[in-house]
Amino acid sequence: MLRKIWAVYGDLARPNYSFVDKVLRKDPYRELIDLMAQYYRPEDHTDTNEDVAYRLEISTDDSRAFMVELSFLGPVYCLFEISKSRAFFVSDATSVDLTEARIHETIANAGFAHVPTETLDRLTPLRSRDLDKEYATFYEALFSVYGSHAT
Repeated sequence: MLRKIWAVYGDLARPNYSFVDKVLRKDPYRELIDLMAQYYRPEDHTDTNEDVAYRLEISTDDSRAFMVELSFLGPVYCLFEISKSRAFFVSDATSVDLTEARIHETIANAGFAHVPTETLDRLTPLRSRDLDKEYATFYEALFSVYGSHAT
């Protein structure tokens, strides 16, 4: 994953974020997003000023909500369940919860790899855009340049 981060951002001390516009123009994940729309109600929450991933809130028939983040760096994703007060990282791609397992399976069948929470918390050599931090975490490098993932 570090090689991919380096290849996409270029200079890790002065990262180049121009890839975001290129990915958005190509819309490479449209087929997966359209497929998910057949099973769930997706709503795009992508903020192109902060995110380096598509952020899709999906609502399920059993009245649950999830945030799926599909990285612009390549076919990796993370999944959060959203409650009224906070979001919880769905850390196990082999979940016994039927709804979570279906979401994971749909995304994995499209060729995406799930990024475990242990990886998301690790630091990378990529310079952080957050002035309070020197280096970005994998979550920031792969999904959102500000903030951290849910717990």
